[in-house]
Amino acid sequence: MGNPRLSQWKNAALLALRGRLLRRLAHPAVISTFVLFILLLAVLRGCPKTPFERAQSRAEAGNPHWLSIEVDTADTRHKYKESEFVAFTVSYSSAVGKLYKAEIAEGASTVAATDVLHLSDGRDVPLNIFGIVCCDSRLIGLNDDPYIYRPKLRIHLKPGTYEMYVTTHRVFPWDISPAVYEPSEWETASNLLKVRIVSDPGWQERALDRIQSHPNDPDACAILFTLDIPAGTAKKLDNIRKGVVCRPVPFVQSAFNETEYPAVLKGMEEIVREQDHGVAYRDVNLVVQMRVWMMHPELRNMPRDKPGIQGWQEAEKKVLVPSQKEVIRELCSLLPTKTPDAREVTRKTIDALTVSEDLRDARCQNSTN
Repeated sequence: MGNPRLSQWKNAALLALRGRLLRRLAHPAVISTFVLFILLLAVLRGCPKTPFERAQSRAEAGNPHWLSIEVDTADTRHKYKESEFVAFTVSYSSAVGKLYKAEIAEGASTVAATDVLHLSDGRDVPLNIFGIVCCDSRLIGLNDDPYIYRPKLRIHLKPGTYEMYVTTHRVFPWDISPAVYEPSEWETASNLLKVRIVSDPGWQERALDRIQSHPNDPDACAILFTLDIPAGTAKKLDNIRKGVVCRPVPFVQSAFNETEYPAVLKGMEEIVREQDHGVAYRDVNLVVQMRVWMMHPELRNMPRDKPGIQGWQEAEKKVLVPSQKEVIRELCSLLPTKTPDAREVTRKTIDALTVSEDLRDARCQNSTN
């Protein structure tokens, strides 16, 4: 058995040590240092770390007081397989009533269509992707019961972690006129949403098999556009050759991924030279686009800032017009090799392109060829 007196002495010593430690921690200087440390951690943890996060933070900080805009995924998940599309909801509310109104004439108002989804991969995507039947206006007052917008936009993302937020010009002060047809002077912004995409091995092959098996599936084009395997590229080119027109998919910059550009350019140049292929306007645009993007990768993505956009547009025009002229001259030389029907379609395309003053001097010298 242990010595009871020794145990009592140890307990007393521990209590005395604990008391001295607590008294030291209670000293004002120690408390101040501890509080500052905690505050510093909170600030560092909450500070935006990337240029994208800083841009979102500045945008949201510019919102008027009490206004809240929240973007989330439609199913509230934040982790998806790369084979899945991601859809969204955007909610608008105000903690205090009778301060703000929002335009909600979705599909009928250019004001409501000013919502833009900004992604950390550099893309800015309009949330309204199916156009507008202009013009209408429907304003509602915002309060703590949010108005929830469910855009039809769905995006496909490669594996990785993405951040995104929404900006809009659909929010107005309370005393705005009963109907509005011009965007608000306010640019308001949402919270920062993070989404993680994980790999899904073999999904492209499975998706292509589904497309081949169900060619009339309304989602076939949207799914096909996401593929970048050689068989998927060949299927896209075959659709172009056969004149299959997919419904627009505005949330992708092109029907083709960057990894496909070399194969697409080679394939399109072969299609254009085929004797029985009437070259359509979209064929010319795709050949020109591929040539420009292959030679000038810096033009593949438009900048976000206005000065950058202006410079990008000027730089693009310098290379776009000469490339268009070159393709038109190539088509002129190909006209005699085309079958009658294909020649007629190709000549109409040339005539339509050379209506533009910038391209007029590329017109075929003998349009009856």
